[in-house]
Amino acid sequence: MKKKLLITLLSLLMLFMSSGLAGCTNTGETTSSAAAAQAASGTTADTSGEEGTSAADVRVLTFAYTAEGVPYAYTDEDGNATGSDIEILKLIDEELPDYEFQFVATSYDDIYIGLQAGTYDGGLTNSFYTEERNEKYLIPTENLGGSLAGLLVRKENADVVTLADVADQGLKLVPMKSGDGMTYQIEAYNEENPDHQITIEYTSDTNSWNLAAGWIAEGRYDVASTLKTSWESTVVAEDGAYHQYYDDLSFTVYKTIKTYPMLSRATLDEDFVQLFEDTLKKLKEDGRASEIAEKFYGEDIFSYTYTEGR
Repeated sequence: MKKKLLITLLSLLMLFMSSGLAGCTNTGETTSSAAAAQAASGTTADTSGEEGTSAADVRVLTFAYTAEGVPYAYTDEDGNATGSDIEILKLIDEELPDYEFQFVATSYDDIYIGLQAGTYDGGLTNSFYTEERNEKYLIPTENLGGSLAGLLVRKENADVVTLADVADQGLKLVPMKSGDGMTYQIEAYNEENPDHQITIEYTSDTNSWNLAAGWIAEGRYDVASTLKTSWESTVVAEDGAYHQYYDDLSFTVYKTIKTYPMLSRATLDEDFVQLFEDTLKKLKEDGRASEIAEKFYGEDIFSYTYTEGR
């Protein structure tokens, strides 16, 4: 009888221990599954061991730019992303602890494709505001930079200083890319002046922008609507690609235009845009944005009286 009771007690003890071990195994599997789910979702778990605290998730945002976009966004001789837009974005990043900005150099066309696909969160192309762009991308109301748009002509046409002058003289315009901010300026003029048009030849070749100075100097075309920064870097600068034509060409500013980053509608929302705007406005008010602009442009572009932009 005692022997049977002892066996029964031992059996119950073994059953209890077995149940306890199984419970530990199940708990371990559940914890492992939770960790895997966290890893898959991109979140980070708190491993500090301190009760009541959790590690803040930092969201990485990727801003794409072209490597040759001097002075607003480019890759320097050491392979670093820099320029006025990028350095201001780095300051915005410092003000937003929940975000980390990263920069990747790519082609102009890839930036816009990537923004729509959600590959990039932001694009730095010295872009003007247009209604077409506003439908495709999120555009802050605070401008990140500014450009001086001007007319590039041969010295013999130096009296051509407005778009109306281009139309009056029937000058042949360098081909322009559809949807581009500079093209929009000509299209807007034509819309406002239906009886006084400038003929636009459209192209898908983004390189036409860079070849404009040579084409005009050689007589292939008469005029280009381009930027002061492009004129200074490619023609005025002694190491510019078209400095050889400096004595043959003339440039006159006809419009000042605000420029903006393009933000992806696929990855960002209006809440982030508001946060971005508020932070950028703060940098303008305390003078830090102007300091960076002066470093890269040689002047405070935020002191311009702009005629275009929002």
